[in-house]
Amino acid sequence: MRLRCCRLCFASWVAWKSAWKSSLAETAMGRYKRLNSPMLSLRDYNGQVAEALTGVKAMNKVIRLGMPVRQQVA
Repeated sequence: MRLRCCRLCFASWVAWKSAWKSSLAETAMGRYKRLNSPMLSLRDYNGQVAEALTGVKAMNKVIRLGMPVRQQVA
């Protein structure tokens, strides 16, 4: 009985953990698509890569602006 209960608890924890990770990924993609357009506008591959990297760089900058600045207290 105890072993079965532990397996059920572990299985529910694994399911919650994977759902949490996929939720984080969906949130990140939603932010990217809201900040940039959901479709790449350039035609050639190198241009699309540059466009995607520029969007990620802009998103990282926006996220960094929202983070609090830590100051050491003496």
